[in-house]
Order: sequence, then structure tokens, then C-alpha cells
Amino acid sequence: MVTTDRTPAQRRAALPYGHTPMSEAEVSAAWDAAQAITPADMSRRVSAMFILARGAGANGADMRYVNGEDVSTVGDAGTWVAFRRPGFERTVPVKCQFSQELQRLARHVRGRSLVGDRGQRAPVPTSCPEQLAEALQAEISKVRTDVLVTIERLRRAWLVEQLAGALPVRDFLQLTGERVSQSIRDLVDFCPSSPLEPIQLARLTGAVSDLELIDLETWGLD
Repeated sequence: MVTTDRTPAQRRAALPYGHTPMSEAEVSAAWDAAQAITPADMSRRVSAMFILARGAGANGADMRYVNGEDVSTVGDAGTWVAFRRPGFERTVPVKCQFSQELQRLARHVRGRSLVGDRGQRAPVPTSCPEQLAEALQAEISKVRTDVLVTIERLRRAWLVEQLAGALPVRDFLQLTGERVSQSIRDLVDFCPSSPLEPIQLARLTGAVSDLELIDLETWGLD
């Protein structure tokens, strides 16, 4: 049940830690840990898991179906990854800070799975992505005992960025593959506050027409 008598800060505090989006400090520490994992093949797989979740909003089920050939460059629109999980197919742009690394990882595996063991093609076993997250948790725990790394927390950090953006709801749902409305409601409280001016809200909700907006004096904006 949605609680409406709490402030955003209270709702954030009430959310279990495992359901919160990772902070940028946590993300940075986790990425450093991913690069420190040995052997190199495991580091590559963990890095791919990390990027697909934090850089493109994939969950573990999405990752099972991604081969290297599903990563591509789309003109001037950067790096994109095609998720092919049945019923959740979508193509998503990758955050620019991770795009070159994901391209490198994709070239390395080519037609094989980005997160699977050597030689595996998608779909890989259900347990595979979670095992990579556990390996990353074990590595970061060597230097940080206060950071919980899960695919869902990485993904939620990406989701918050999309919620805070200007995506129409239809595009948000298509891009994210998100189906659980309560999960979205929980994450809204982590979005940065950016209150709109009354005139902006009025225009977005259709309360005023463009013709009315011409009369700036009416709104005290002349």
C-alpha cells in the first residue's frame, strides 16, 4: 500500500537498503573493484554485468540474452545494446562513460555471451549474472564492508536517472522494460528536486494553450 503521509526523506529512509539505488560513490567503488578481479576473464564478465545494469538498465534476466554482437554504434547517437529477452525486447543507449568499454568487451566475445563463461552463447544459465554480482561483492568487501552490490541496486541507479529526465511515460516504459509500478514509486523519491514554474506545469498539463502563452503580461513575465 502506498503511504502518502510521509515526506520523501522518510520514505527513502524506510526503504530497505537492498532496494535503494546505488550512490555514485558506491558505483565508483564497485567499478574499481570490478577492474581488480582476477583472472582477467572474470573481470571482463563482471565489468559487462556492471555496465549492462548501471549503463543500460538491464536486470539479470535481460543479461542472459546478450551476446557481443548485440552491442552496436548508432550513427551519432552513441553505443546501443539490444536486449532480446522474450517479452522484454528493446534497444537501449548506453551511458557514454561506459560506451567504449562495452564496445571493447563486445569485440572480445563477438558472437558469444557478454556475461557467460568462455564459449557460451546466449541465453546463459539463470544463475550466471547473480554469480558475477556475488563475485563483485566479494571483491569490494576486501576494502569496503559498507557497500552492497547487486544487479538491482545498479539498475535502480540507472532508473532514477531516467525518471529524473524528460522521457515521456510511454518511452520510459519501453526503454526500461519496467512493469512494477511500486518500484517506480519508490524510486521517485530519489530523484533530484527540480520544481517547475506554474507556467511550465500549466503548459505540460494542457491547462493553457500556446495562444495564451503569447500574452506574457497575463503571467507577469513581460
